[in-house]
Amino acid sequence: MPCQNLIPLGAPRRTAGSATPWDPPWISPSAISSRCVPAARMPASATPAWPWLLVARSAALALAALLAQVVWAMPQAAQEKLTDLSLESLLDIEITSVSRREQKLSQSASAVYVITHDDIRRWGVTTIPDALRFAPGLQVMQIDGTKWSVGIRGLAGQFVNKLLVMIDGRSVYSPIFAGTYWEANDVMLEDVDRIEVIRGPGATMWGSNAVNGVINIITKHSRETRGGILAAGGGNQEGGFASARFGGQIGPTKHYRMYSKYNSRSGLLLPTGARAVDNWLKLQGGFRMDWEIGQRDELHFSGDGYEGHGGELGRVPEPQPPFERLVEYRTSFSGANLLSRWTRKHSEGSLTQFQAYFDRSVRDDLVARDTGASLGDIEIQHQRDLSAHRLMFGAGYRVSRDSTARDWHGMLAKPERTLQRLNTFVQDEIVLVPGQLQLTVGSKFENNTYTGWVVQPSASLLWNITAQDTLWLAASRAGRSPSRVDRELMFTNAFIPGPQGSLFVAQVLGSDEFHTEYLNAYEAGYRCNPARRLSLDLTAFYNVYKGLGGFSPREPIFIGGVPPRTILPLILENAFDTEIYGAEAAAAWNLLEDGALRLTYSFLRGGFEDIATTMGPAHQAHVFWRWNLPGNFEWDSGYSFSSRFSTIRAYHGVETRVGWRPSPRWEFSVIGRNLLDNQRLEIPATFYIGNEVGRSIYGKLTWRFGEP
Repeated sequence: MPCQNLIPLGAPRRTAGSATPWDPPWISPSAISSRCVPAARMPASATPAWPWLLVARSAALALAALLAQVVWAMPQAAQEKLTDLSLESLLDIEITSVSRREQKLSQSASAVYVITHDDIRRWGVTTIPDALRFAPGLQVMQIDGTKWSVGIRGLAGQFVNKLLVMIDGRSVYSPIFAGTYWEANDVMLEDVDRIEVIRGPGATMWGSNAVNGVINIITKHSRETRGGILAAGGGNQEGGFASARFGGQIGPTKHYRMYSKYNSRSGLLLPTGARAVDNWLKLQGGFRMDWEIGQRDELHFSGDGYEGHGGELGRVPEPQPPFERLVEYRTSFSGANLLSRWTRKHSEGSLTQFQAYFDRSVRDDLVARDTGASLGDIEIQHQRDLSAHRLMFGAGYRVSRDSTARDWHGMLAKPERTLQRLNTFVQDEIVLVPGQLQLTVGSKFENNTYTGWVVQPSASLLWNITAQDTLWLAASRAGRSPSRVDRELMFTNAFIPGPQGSLFVAQVLGSDEFHTEYLNAYEAGYRCNPARRLSLDLTAFYNVYKGLGGFSPREPIFIGGVPPRTILPLILENAFDTEIYGAEAAAAWNLLEDGALRLTYSFLRGGFEDIATTMGPAHQAHVFWRWNLPGNFEWDSGYSFSSRFSTIRAYHGVETRVGWRPSPRWEFSVIGRNLLDNQRLEIPATFYIGNEVGRSIYGKLTWRFGEP
């Protein structure tokens, strides 16, 4: 089980690279730490560069003014005709992930970016992680054909343990490895209504693990998916893919849909240009039903089942020269889930919601051999408007049980474990000045099996300066609860040859002393519409992490044998504090009546300077152009830039899509991605061989039939 997202080090709070009391002179500290993925980098003396943030903000406002002059100079007829690419409408999108209730994006005191259904279609992506690449503040890196690292505001890796991912409000966060298996948790993209990306803590509403952010994938209501859809395509990287969905109506109040999808993806590329063995295929199906009972009640039922197979190539330590070998392994993963939700509207501004879901998954791969996990979750919440107060409170209970087997490297201390989590929360939105000033305060109180009670408060202030200008401030505290790996890992990380044939064995061990990792986050944001067709969203943040996990050595243990072995134990502890700060910007401009431009930029700095980092690039930028052409043609192109970080070189990327919609029921498209590079490595290679993302070209055909 690899030690990603943790900070390898020699002794608590020492400088990486310095000797420990037991470091043999022939073993460099990097011989051990290079086999783990560190978390971040930042000089101890570094402080947030607030003057630079002010300069950046001033420059952004100056750009807004310039763009506004251009737009105002356009003919009035062009200004009045807003197409489906309207950016003003984006700020009016109703979102639910920030405060568990519907509210306009423009009225949320949080850094939120919404990826719409039309965005996904016109970006031409085939996976959720690829759709997330365009959101500001996200670091999306593909590890191999089935694995992605998706992080928010740094601290990336395969198991990003400070990001909560949900599908229709159902958590898909693994209690074993503290992360998300993106290849297993998927949906039919044609049925996605929107993806809400919250950058910054969401712990008050969603609990532990919503530390750096929340991603909520929300599918369409079944009344919006009546009729059928068939989609199919393929290419050099995507292989072949197909999906089918049919929806209908039972009586006046019951709506349903059923879907099935198939993916067969080719492997990524080895440094030599040859295909890697990480090709995979997956079959998935599911349903959703929504039933409106009278004027006050609504029931929701949904479920999914999937099965997939793939390949991977990883490094496995061995006690004989060359002390590691490459293992090609055929993986398998399967699972199913059921979700039910009942909503009762008591009156305007008052409702109660009860939700329950069950999830079962099984995996067999190089990291988790014969691992099965079952999870059950129930929660209830109530909201009520009381004059100047909008009160929301609720409670929930989650229980998970898993079983694991010994893998290539080690095992968990207990093959089976049951974990429980009990929580309650309260939040109050207080209107200080109607229509202008709003204060939101709240807290989550959560009890888990490992660490007991955790308190996660937050406060935010929203100021509508004018109808076009909004300023918000937020401060919050979030915690990441220990997973099974943090507490119970027993992992052989490396065999290191010593003098006279002796052997040193680096072992990574979880610890009962590992407790909750905390984040104190401070954010500020500004949204404005300087012109009718122009929208700007600016955010700055300063994150202070307390007690991040890191490996600390203990005294060597000599166990003898032939050859003689000495155990070098590395114990996981809450060993480090650090700071990460940055800024994010998103701009949208409908500069033509049939065209729109989107721009996003992210700046990230901090962590630990003396250790190689997987925090992510310091600078990321995306530009996406959409244009409706005559004859029902569409042309969409994107440009992306990622600066150098760790051992990953800076790169530029270009994507383009040409689509034709001869009628509302038919759509043909050809997509090209990563067109500037033959291949590129996106994340430092550690446990897995560094597979590289290549140029991809594929086509897609979509047919809609039945009811509109």
